[in-house]
Amino acid sequence: MVSQSAEENPIEIKVRVGTPREASAASRLPRQTAPEILCAPPHRTHRLASTPREASTDNTPGLDLTGAASTSEPDDVSGTDKGQRAKKLQPTQWLYSNQNGTPFYTECASQKGGIVKPVYRSDQVGSLLRPPQLLDARDAFKAGKIDRVALRRAEDAAVTDVLARQQRIAVPIFTDGEMRRDAWQTVFSQAVEGFVDQYPLTDIARPDGTTVKVQMHTKAARGKLRAVGRLAGTDAAFLREHAPGPFKITMPSPAYVARGSFRPGITDSAVYPDREALLRDATDIVRKEMLALVEDGCSYIQLDEGFTHHLTAASKDAAAAEKDLAVDIAAENACHDAVRSDEVTVAVHVCRGSRVAWSHGPGKYDWLAERLFDALHCNRFLLEYDTDIVGGFEPLRFLPKGKVVVLGLVSSKEPRLESGDQLKRRIDEAAKYCSLDQLALTSQCGFQGAAQRDGAHIDYDSQWRKLELIVETARDVWR
Repeated sequence: MVSQSAEENPIEIKVRVGTPREASAASRLPRQTAPEILCAPPHRTHRLASTPREASTDNTPGLDLTGAASTSEPDDVSGTDKGQRAKKLQPTQWLYSNQNGTPFYTECASQKGGIVKPVYRSDQVGSLLRPPQLLDARDAFKAGKIDRVALRRAEDAAVTDVLARQQRIAVPIFTDGEMRRDAWQTVFSQAVEGFVDQYPLTDIARPDGTTVKVQMHTKAARGKLRAVGRLAGTDAAFLREHAPGPFKITMPSPAYVARGSFRPGITDSAVYPDREALLRDATDIVRKEMLALVEDGCSYIQLDEGFTHHLTAASKDAAAAEKDLAVDIAAENACHDAVRSDEVTVAVHVCRGSRVAWSHGPGKYDWLAERLFDALHCNRFLLEYDTDIVGGFEPLRFLPKGKVVVLGLVSSKEPRLESGDQLKRRIDEAAKYCSLDQLALTSQCGFQGAAQRDGAHIDYDSQWRKLELIVETARDVWR
């Protein structure tokens, strides 16, 4: 029975695993004394504890939803006896893990119809350093020395290891580190036909003026794009089974795919006369994959690098930039709108480039933020703020209520460990332009966007120290 005093007794909530579609339907039903919440996997029993102390000492397996009861009544109580109605939860609560009493420190920002939507105060962009054993297995597979089954075993082992490490430092949202991908964006081209066979080689200038040839991973489109399999189905299936908590899947934005894969002389001589025609097919593929991921129980979907191009476009041709941005926003909104709900977090990462350690990408956020923050139908914006090149936090003044900017203050390119006090000062500075409740913390980019031996910019231990610092700092700031 729901207690009138949450300080004396915990609120008991039955939870069973179900798809978000089932949860959405269930949320419209009348609530009983012990309301049932359908949640995405992993398969855990949840209960609402009354205090953080109880959450950290309770021996119940799984996660605790910690927060006080409210005496206000839910909106969807028609058909129930008033004395038996379930009470709403407070709008801001904390998720705690019972694993060794380690808190996840994740706020619940929405409680609509019994569905708890978290705000992840510490985040990770997606990619993690590939361990040497996995790199060796990838090389052996390419050389024909092992088969795909053996490679899959190596990938599974690498993902299992990083999940355990994430659990030990109490990250609130889990990732497989993109261990199965050639690079962060190849989840698309590896599952879609219509691309050239080879990855391109590009000359990239070093700070000293010399150049180096680097393999990039965005292939040119030479035929009609058609999905021949799931983009991230294997990733999601393994995470659903093995992740200790909610997990995220990253994919390239359809705008990124269209802009990077449309090559004059190759694409326009095939089936796509212009970039917008290619964008329509890329959008449809990404949208369908996002719907499938929701059915897989994915709690967090992130689209990457769809708007990086627009950081400098307005300085070249303002009218064309406005038009191109509107087209890209409409494409991404078609994807976000298909899955937006109280059960799923949708985010975008404005990536400034991590293929080489010395590049940070040009352009400040002001022009883009003024247009994107309000028009894009996502919950979170992951912005890189690890250098002065990107400018100050003033663009955060355009952030509307209900949305979050995840500050990428920790470098994934420099091994030096940042100071926790310095991070807190920068968060305080950012909070001058928007509410502290609308901020979160992460690294500036993923730790290894390309699964090659030249793709890592820091060592393995430095990566985990930085992730732990992110979690600890977020805990201190938003406790």
